Amino acid sequence: MPQQRIKQKHWEQIQSLTVELVIHLRVPVKDTDVLHYLISKSLTEITIEELTNLFLIKKSLTNNKTEFD
Repeated sequence: MPQQRIKQKHWEQIQSLTVELVIHLRVPVKDTDVLHYLISKSLTEITIEELTNLFLIKKSLTNNKTEFD
């Protein structure tokens, strides 16, 4: 079950996107398929520089913790 490892607020966003998509397409769509697409898309769009900056900023703001909201 994906939501066991995904923060609740993120899972709710994925579910919301899925509902919108189902309404728009008028066909069933799995929320895990939406999640997989989002992951794939972000892996092609986000650069190592962006991730590096994100981790450095987050780490400095949270005293060396790198957990993300």
